[in-house]
Amino acid sequence: MNRRMRYDKLNKNLQSVRASNRHSSHLNCIRINNPHQILHALGIIFRCLEHLKDGRVFLTEPIFNNGTRADILLPLLGQIEEIMVSETKERFEKKASLYPFKVVPVKVTKESLEAQFKVLLRNC
Repeated sequence: MNRRMRYDKLNKNLQSVRASNRHSSHLNCIRINNPHQILHALGIIFRCLEHLKDGRVFLTEPIFNNGTRADILLPLLGQIEEIMVSETKERFEKKASLYPFKVVPVKVTKESLEAQFKVLLRNC
């Protein structure tokens, strides 16, 4: 995908996000919403570090025009990632049905975060 196509796709997909939330200064910034559990917040942080390492553009805690809020939006892929710590399948499916993009669940456990942290420290 050339630069112009990337820009057009990014711009088109960000139109689903509230104007106050879609400024380019928010791209690739890790923002954490206060009520998150610590495992949930760490899951967002580690996923975003992976996206940064792989050169993917992301937006955390985007609020969409319909009022819903996702964990991570990958606007060039037209995909949302929902960090799953304690959510049930039913709650996930209900949330996913309200989002404007395809939703991918990302299961996070204490053990998976510990493993990711070790890898992160090894690569410093």
